[in-house]
Amino acid sequence: QSWAYLFCINEAAWYEKSFVVFMTVIVIFLFSACVKHEDYSDETKRITMDVYDCLLEGDSEKLKSLFCEKTRNSPDFDRKVQDFMDGIGGCISSGDVNGYHYDVASRRRDKGTDFGDYDFLQTLGMIDNITDNNGINYHQLVVSYIYRDTDDPDCVGLYSVGLSDIKTHYSAYLIHPEEEAYKGHWEKNYVCSWVY
Repeated sequence: QSWAYLFCINEAAWYEKSFVVFMTVIVIFLFSACVKHEDYSDETKRITMDVYDCLLEGDSEKLKSLFCEKTRNSPDFDRKVQDFMDGIGGCISSGDVNGYHYDVASRRRDKGTDFGDYDFLQTLGMIDNITDNNGINYHQLVVSYIYRDTDDPDCVGLYSVGLSDIKTHYSAYLIHPEEEAYKGHWEKNYVCSWVY
């Protein structure tokens, strides 16, 4: 009888210890996932604010330097940046930086990678209520940032920048390396939809 009582106490203690160990592992796992999330959300915010500052200052050369290698080497890159800057009257005058927000646009995990690591991760940083130097209002500035791309490392960094129309939410002005993707949508005023 005493052995049975002792066994029940030990079994209860074992379950309690197992539960504590299990919960500790879960908390560590969640914390590590949050740290990775914070890394790319901070980087997305930094690059979005850098783009915003370039547009506020009308600094097209600094803006060009922020783009990833693939975008900088795309056909007519200088023209795309110049068209964008001309379209907004050389600069923007304001935006709701306090309303900054971001989203994960696309991600892909290779079966061989560790849980939590992506071989492709793209985020969007957004600032609402942009007004350009011509007094035209836009729904938002959208900055596409590729945080990781193991297949094409030249894509890592600032990939594209767009200002979305206040009514249609399509891009009124866009700097993107794949202009050919917009055949049929790419018009004189550069109205096109986001394509990823």
